[in-house]
Amino acid sequence: MFELDDPFVAEKVAKMMQQNHFMHFIGFEVTRVAPGVVEGQLVMQNHHRQQNGFAHGGIMTTLCDTVAGFAAFTLISPNLHVVTAEIKVVYYRPATANVLYAHGRVDKSGAKLHFCESEIFGWVNNQKKVFAKATATMIVV
Repeated sequence: MFELDDPFVAEKVAKMMQQNHFMHFIGFEVTRVAPGVVEGQLVMQNHHRQQNGFAHGGIMTTLCDTVAGFAAFTLISPNLHVVTAEIKVVYYRPATANVLYAHGRVDKSGAKLHFCESEIFGWVNNQKKVFAKATATMIVV
C-alpha cells in the first residue's frame, strides 16, 4: 500500500486513514509514510473538477490539509491526535494533471503545535508542475 520507512509509523497512519471516510470518498491513496512525512495521490475524476475542467480548489486544499496533518500525526504519541489550527493555501496555476500528487512534511514540531508544509503537483507534458503549496499549523489534542 505504501512505502514503509518506519513500520510502526506507517501502521499508525494506515489505521487512522481507514477511519477517514472523506478521503475514501474522494479516492485519495497514501503512497509513502515516514516520520514527519506523508505522501499520496488522487486520480482525477469528473467530480473533482470545477466548471472549467481544472481540479477544484477545495480538492487541492483538502489534499494539502490531509498530508500536512498526517505528517504531524506521525510524530505524536499513539494516544494523541492533531487537528488543523490554521492553513494557508497558495494556488500557483490551474491543476490540469490526471493524477494529483500530495507531499506533506513537518517543518517544526513541538509539544502542542506542529508547523507543516504541503505541496500538490502533477505531471503535464512530462514536466513536473506545482499547482498549490500550503503552510499549516496543527494542534495536538
